[in-house]
Amino acid sequence: STQNLMHWVQLMRGPQRFEMFDFGKEGNLEKYGLESPPTYNLNNLRKVTVPMLLIGGNADNIQSKQDFEELLQHLPSGYQTEHMDDYGHLDSIWSDDAHVKLYPKLLSFLKKTPRDH
Repeated sequence: STQNLMHWVQLMRGPQRFEMFDFGKEGNLEKYGLESPPTYNLNNLRKVTVPMLLIGGNADNIQSKQDFEELLQHLPSGYQTEHMDDYGHLDSIWSDDAHVKLYPKLLSFLKKTPRDH
């Protein structure tokens, strides 16, 4: 959506904080009760119970390896990671070879995932 794109732009241009969408001072007061958007509480991710496969790559110019590692610190145990040397943040949808390098790994993960999730 347009708002998702705008949120991404805000995150790239703004302070080095992982914060909620910025609706402007008045909108933020109405939505959050604060003049600025609050940061996401990553500790809430520990409550996630669905199986997760997180994919990271060396060519990611949106999320650094340090950011990826920090995210992992907030997740419950049981997640899986996959490292793709030459992949960037959007290569899962834009890469010419995702159907060869990435999708088989993703499909394998999904096939192993219990259907009760």
